[in-house]
Amino acid sequence: MIPRPISTVLFEAILIGILTLLIYLIVSKYMKGPGALVVVGALAHLFFEYSPIGNLNERYCKYLLKR
Repeated sequence: MIPRPISTVLFEAILIGILTLLIYLIVSKYMKGPGALVVVGALAHLFFEYSPIGNLNERYCKYLLKR
């Protein structure tokens, strides 16, 4: 495995964190407690799998493998 620069991984983590926070802010209006966190995780995953612009997980993996 080729090590990736920490700046790239940190940027990805920040983006995922922001997306998760936005989803949580919406979900927490309707649900409370640990169940809300499970729903947030599931919705974030579904977003990346079934995004309106295509499967972002697949695109990102293909992009990384080309490098």
